[in-house]
Amino acid sequence: IYSDEVTVGGIPLASNVAAAASSAADSLTSANNSASSASAASISEIEAGLSAAAALTYADSALTSKNSAQTAAEASGDVLFYDTKADASAALGGLTEGQVVRVFADESINGSQQFYRVEGGVLVNKPVDLGTLYPLSDIADPDVFILAGQSNMKGWLGPISATLDPTNNQIVQYAATGAQANRRIVAIDPLFHQDGSKAGSVGPAMEFARDYVASTSRPVLLVPAAFFGTAISNQWINPRGVNYIECIRLAKDAVEKSGGTVKGILWCQGEADFGTTSVRYQVGLEAVLHGIREEVTRASASTPIIVLSMTPEWITSQGANAVRIDAIHQSVPSRVGYSAFVAGASGNLVDPIHYSAASQRTNGSAMFTALATAKANVPAALSKGWDVAISNTFASVSGVDNVTVSFPTLPSGSALARSRTYKTSGHWYAEFTLTAGTAYVGIAGCDLAENGGMGSGTGRQIAMNTSNGFTYPSATASGVVPVVGNVVGIDLNFDTNIVRFNKNGGAWSSGETLTPSNFGSVAWLAAGSSNTTDQITINATATYAAPAGAKFWMT
Repeated sequence: IYSDEVTVGGIPLASNVAAAASSAADSLTSANNSASSASAASISEIEAGLSAAAALTYADSALTSKNSAQTAAEASGDVLFYDTKADASAALGGLTEGQVVRVFADESINGSQQFYRVEGGVLVNKPVDLGTLYPLSDIADPDVFILAGQSNMKGWLGPISATLDPTNNQIVQYAATGAQANRRIVAIDPLFHQDGSKAGSVGPAMEFARDYVASTSRPVLLVPAAFFGTAISNQWINPRGVNYIECIRLAKDAVEKSGGTVKGILWCQGEADFGTTSVRYQVGLEAVLHGIREEVTRASASTPIIVLSMTPEWITSQGANAVRIDAIHQSVPSRVGYSAFVAGASGNLVDPIHYSAASQRTNGSAMFTALATAKANVPAALSKGWDVAISNTFASVSGVDNVTVSFPTLPSGSALARSRTYKTSGHWYAEFTLTAGTAYVGIAGCDLAENGGMGSGTGRQIAMNTSNGFTYPSATASGVVPVVGNVVGIDLNFDTNIVRFNKNGGAWSSGETLTPSNFGSVAWLAAGSSNTTDQITINATATYAAPAGAKFWMT
């Protein structure tokens, strides 16, 4: 037995629930009176109708609040705590009728937190949405941290410890789900992520936040936005993935309602992408991380990103697929400025794919330490040419700043190369020189594929076939047909969502439409080839004048 009375945020739970129920009842009475007054008042018919409708809406809200309070009251009163259901059952003989019991890790219900009441000499389970027990918080101007990824970011295993996992009134969550979704409530493990809260589980975020508050004395608002079993190649893809979209919404709402500033993005994911190629995973991950920085209010290009690895046990046991995804995670700091990587704690033997509660506490502290590393990871001058890490699986780069790409070996179909630098907004001009052969040149979005991407009908890559001048995805003859030695110009305008092509500074093509819902918020220069003789060079300096209002890509 740890306590004679449970408190949340320093307020006795029984008092909290009783006050909530009383307030709800008073609100209901007041609402009903308002409705009656509105209908009887000597005011215009329109005003009376509006007042009555508003009062009835208020009454419905109050009734909902009252019902929630009554549900929570099932667990109110003199509460005793036990580590396991077995411990509570062993103590049953000494418990009085009506005694409320809270079990930290109920082995009979998947190790979750559960409430019981002694009724007729037995423990009767009382299911309670824990969200109804979390006090609201009006904490203002907090430091906001976005929690994204899959199950290891939300936490999957327990038990929760009253000693090791204490609450802190300076740590708040913007609940994604539960009875108090879309509201700021006290942060208590388990947090309310996109797929709810995993009862009895411990994630890395609370330990991270406790260390942060202890170090900075600043209030923290966590935005739980993870969802178990989700993939970069599907649910998280920028900008169409349902979990990506919801993550952005939650973060924007949290910032707007609290007045806070995004101080970091915590990411842990990868197990669901073992079937995703390395190229697509790396490009997709970077597009998600850049997209969150770009789209969320009061985030910026220098908002720190902390990437937590998959469990060491899972990486070891799953072989090549896990190793290559882990390698991409480890490479993030060398590719994304203001980011850091954390190798997760070992000792996850019960469920090797998931971190234990002890490991998550260690991970949280390690992620806090890595925050300083991320802030200090100021990006060096980037190579202006082709991306070696992306391209070298099927292509070869050369020249100063890796500006020239060739395709000595090809996978089935065609191969793609991607530039090192990318754009997210504005009006840009870039140049390619067709050094040898023929190829597709253009821009690629976050869904860059290794095979068959340029010229496909998806609209996720916009390209010109230099062999015949056709532009894609519309397959339109542009009238621009370059030959070896010619310079192909690209005019990318995010303001008009139009991409145009020309050669040697001549007339521009009519243009292809860039569809944001397909393309994503990040664009790279790209080249595609199905011939081993093709060779494309990115011009490091402009040979011809840029279109009015456009900046040269390599500046």
